Amino acid sequence: MSDEEKPSESRSAQKLRAGPFAAAVAARSGLRRAEARLATEAVLGELADVFERGEAFVLPGLGAGKVTRNKNGGLVIKLRPRNEKKSDAPLAPPEASS
Repeated sequence: MSDEEKPSESRSAQKLRAGPFAAAVAARSGLRRAEARLATEAVLGELADVFERGEAFVLPGLGAGKVTRNKNGGLVIKLRPRNEKKSDAPLAPPEASS
């Protein structure tokens, strides 16, 4: 494996955490941080339920996926990521008063 193919140390050490994720949602959506935290928890809770039920899903911005169980009963999430170019457009329009 070449150096270009190896994940960087800092990237492999990064983990998605609830607090910073909710803060990013707040920044992108214009919601207050507390509202974004509640919305984030609700969305992730619904997604966890979809995974547990083994349903297929299509989520704009993420892609399409299917959840199966392996022979040990663990969940396996197969994701077909979207192939669109990343958009820098905000999720919500800017406030008119800004």
